[in-house]
Amino acid sequence: MKKIYLILIPLALAAAFGMAQAQTSVSIPAITTTIQPLYSGPGTATIDLRSYPEVIIPASTRLSYYSYSLYEDGGNLAAAGFGSPPFFNMNFAGTLLNSRCGDDGGTPYWCFISINGVSYQNKILTINYQWRHTKGGGVDDRFASGMKLQFTFPGGNYQQVVQPPTLTFTADNTNIPYGGATTLRWSSANTVSPCVASGDWSGTKPIAGAENTGTLTSNKNYILTCLAQDGTSAPAIKTVNINVAPPVPPSVSLSASRTDIRLGESSTLSWDVTGTNVSCSASGAWSGGKSTTGSQSVTPPSVGNHTYTLGCSGPGGNDSKSRTITVSDPLPSADIKASGSDGPISIGYYQSETISWTSVYAPQLGSQFPQYSGSCSVSKDGTLFAPGTSGNQSTGPLQSSQTYSISCTGALGSASDSVRVNVAAPTLSVALSANPLPPPGTASSYTTTLTANTSGTAIGKINYSLWWSCPNPTDHVNVAENDNRCGPLPSSASTPSGTCSENSNGVKCEAVNSPSLSRPHTFTCSAGGGTCNFRPKVITERDSLSATNAIGTPLLTILEPPRYFTLSKSGNLEAGVSVNPLAESNKIQITVNPLNLFDANVGLSVEPAGMPAGGTAYFGTSGASTANLSAPYPKTVDFWVTIPRTTATGGYTIRIRGTGGGVSDTVNIPLNVIERLPEFREI
Repeated sequence: MKKIYLILIPLALAAAFGMAQAQTSVSIPAITTTIQPLYSGPGTATIDLRSYPEVIIPASTRLSYYSYSLYEDGGNLAAAGFGSPPFFNMNFAGTLLNSRCGDDGGTPYWCFISINGVSYQNKILTINYQWRHTKGGGVDDRFASGMKLQFTFPGGNYQQVVQPPTLTFTADNTNIPYGGATTLRWSSANTVSPCVASGDWSGTKPIAGAENTGTLTSNKNYILTCLAQDGTSAPAIKTVNINVAPPVPPSVSLSASRTDIRLGESSTLSWDVTGTNVSCSASGAWSGGKSTTGSQSVTPPSVGNHTYTLGCSGPGGNDSKSRTITVSDPLPSADIKASGSDGPISIGYYQSETISWTSVYAPQLGSQFPQYSGSCSVSKDGTLFAPGTSGNQSTGPLQSSQTYSISCTGALGSASDSVRVNVAAPTLSVALSANPLPPPGTASSYTTTLTANTSGTAIGKINYSLWWSCPNPTDHVNVAENDNRCGPLPSSASTPSGTCSENSNGVKCEAVNSPSLSRPHTFTCSAGGGTCNFRPKVITERDSLSATNAIGTPLLTILEPPRYFTLSKSGNLEAGVSVNPLAESNKIQITVNPLNLFDANVGLSVEPAGMPAGGTAYFGTSGASTANLSAPYPKTVDFWVTIPRTTATGGYTIRIRGTGGGVSDTVNIPLNVIERLPEFREI
């Protein structure tokens, strides 16, 4: 059977929070929390009010308490509750009387609970309790495992807690220079928008923000007032004072790099001005507005004293400074340069430079001050180069070093100057190449083109002396021609100016314009001389200089032609078959012909493919089937054949092969077989 006990127990809990600063009412519904306690011991239950504004909970507020238990024992389900304890306030603590909270068919259960305190903080209501139960005087864990506790916060209208207004009002800088600015910053809480500005600013402002003061030239007092959100609390008022420094009076510093100069010379004025909001202007020998810091080059236009004044003013006052530059007559002067340099300068052979010159008597002064008129002349190593008090002129291509001088006379006296132009010695070089180069293993002969390219700063006509091969390193033509490894080239007498002549040793060109010379040539290596190494060489002559270059050591390599031989015959063979068992052919001569000094032994033999069946070949006087010949060549040996009478008539080709010295050759011998009838003689 099932037994169910339901007991609703109101708990009286009291709490006082905060100050009553507003009468705003907030409606909160009843809120229940359910927990499962430990088998026995202390516990905590919380009721969350954070979804509602913060309110004042009166001490008379009562909380309801309800407990029940479910457990199953052999199919029996029991539920229990117990009676209401007395009401208590927030400071109440004590054990409540025990009460019967259930039974299992006869044995009573007793439950005990004590409230140890109730607190309210950050909108959370916390209930601390102590709990235990007994069965017939002992603890029954089965029963405790099914226990549930419920606490209910009663609904109703409660007073809302309203905080007083707060305001933070600051400036980035409260002490600023004259003409400076700063930024005001503020934020508030529990206030209503807008706030009101007063003092040295005005208007409405948001409850939080920032604002630049703009340029300030005097002390300022800024006041900000923000009203309370509840409409009854005192407003929040803050003040910021800005202290502005007084303006700095102007102070002028003015200097001149030179205070005594000659007419036509310059001096540099430099100045620096301090002070607040200063503006400056020039007067006297110069004019116009000026910055507070700067420099300027001035060239007084006449002899005498020239005063330069700089005046500056600002809110702090005025100041000025002056500098006087004294100008006297110019000194007699002359200046000459080579390509803008006072020299000495160095240039390449046959290069040009620009000579420029000026003097105190140049037109820019002479036309403005006629009393300073004069004349000048420019010379090159003592020879007139150009007249005039100023000007410029090209030197033209130079082949030697030169000194250029200017000399002037006039109302101010005489003046002179000079510049040296050093000219480098001429240079000459030549490069020689062969194209194409003979591949490795080239034998007998090879044709290529030799090309000589002349370079350097030397000028004029060019003489070329080109040898097909000349290992002498000299750059003197006569030395090379007297070396039998090089040999003489065509004479200058046989080579007219502007032309080239060629002989077995090489090529000679006299006074030609082209910086390049190309000549094809066939290099030949004769038999018996071994490997041939050729070293082509060229000598160029120009502007009293000579230069030489040669192909490598060696670069052109050609092998001697290979040694070999050929076979030849003196005629053809013919044999006539008859009643005799064998027919013998006529005899011819086989000759070994040497080429490129061939001198090895040669063996002669007949290849069987061409011989008639049963035929026999014979060499020499001994009639051997082979022959061996030795140098000197050419050498000849007899050759004939015999064939059986059964040989068919017709033409045959007999091939003889000769082998020796690593080479071989063949010769084909035609054989004509005929039928020879018997001859009858009268006896």
